[in-house]
Amino acid sequence: MSKEEIIEIISVWVKNAEEKPLIMAISNNLLTEEVIKKCGGRNKNYILSATIIYIAYRKLKIPKTIYEISEKTDIEYNKITRTYKSIKNILGMKVCSDSSIMGKGCIYQPKAKDFVKKGVDSLKLPKEIEIEIYKLIELTEKSEAFQGKSPNNICGGCVYTACKLNYPFPIPQRIIADVYGVAESTIRDVFIRIKMEMKIKEVINGRTK
Repeated sequence: MSKEEIIEIISVWVKNAEEKPLIMAISNNLLTEEVIKKCGGRNKNYILSATIIYIAYRKLKIPKTIYEISEKTDIEYNKITRTYKSIKNILGMKVCSDSSIMGKGCIYQPKAKDFVKKGVDSLKLPKEIEIEIYKLIELTEKSEAFQGKSPNNICGGCVYTACKLNYPFPIPQRIIADVYGVAESTIRDVFIRIKMEMKIKEVINGRTK
């Protein structure tokens, strides 16, 4: 399959996306001969196409998880993950706090706060809850307990915690887990870690008074 045919697959998958022109430009730039040769092939081009879409969204700083891309394209999560790692190695792509849209050397590292809008919009949460979510995310950013955790997972846990502590009717874990494409146990784990951090903070503040 040629580069043009892979581009056509991507075009079909993102046909309704507002960002389609940028996604197509980024995809065209990332699909080098070496990437196509090592990651493509008769049975791999759809996997490659899905992975390129994921990377394009990362470069555009639009929070899309591999799980979401997997759901959209019907390509297995693990296959996208493996191909993503391969492309990073081929292009020498590093994870950065910022990156140019068209460059190949860097890919944006999403932050938990990037995923807040998804939860707020999907669950129709009020502004006061949104503010609390950002406060909780700030707490997690200062704690070693959350290092190495997926920002999407952290955000989901912060959404649940903010609703449970402040909302008149707490939203069930399974609903928030569905919004963020994670297991209920993941939401619960983040919630428990946040509670521990809040207790530690209370102890520290009590000692400094």
